[in-house]
Amino acid sequence: MSAKPTPTPPAPQPRPPSGPGPGGSPGGPKEKSYVERAKARFMARVVVAQNGCWLWGGAIQSKGYGAFGYGGKGKSVLAHRWSYVTFVGPVPQGMQVDHLCHNRDLDCPGGKCAHRLCVRPDHLEPVTNEVNSRRGAVGRKSHCVQGHRYTAANTIRKRNGARNCRECQVAWTRAWRQRQLTTTAPT
Repeated sequence: MSAKPTPTPPAPQPRPPSGPGPGGSPGGPKEKSYVERAKARFMARVVVAQNGCWLWGGAIQSKGYGAFGYGGKGKSVLAHRWSYVTFVGPVPQGMQVDHLCHNRDLDCPGGKCAHRLCVRPDHLEPVTNEVNSRRGAVGRKSHCVQGHRYTAANTIRKRNGARNCRECQVAWTRAWRQRQLTTTAPT
């Protein structure tokens, strides 16, 4: 078995100290060493794939995303999000971290795919939930589960970016109304 190559992380962006100064106070040498130790632990769990992705080799959550222990006992964060925040900078409020490598692979079935394990910072981008949904496997679906085609006339867009099939929604509403009539009718 060959040794796995150790990727070189991109140079971190300089950030202002988070606290008052030297010693054990926030922003001092002790905090810096904790962050550096965390980076080393993080990079020890990264495997470089042939396509250039940094695949997470640590814990994996039920939805297929990597989980990285950071911030104390029992606390974990999404590995790709931690990578972005650490090597690039903060994620703007209301944004999600999207995997660009997933969006380029049109053959990917979605779900628990290998792209969810990518933690390479330049393969990640902050986007809104709506954009993330449209870019993902859900956004590439051309038909609903009942086989109706998603067209402009047959698609209902929700506030969160998700979409529903208008034909299915109409059928569900009719069936619901019928159930209401039969259960509330006087005897």
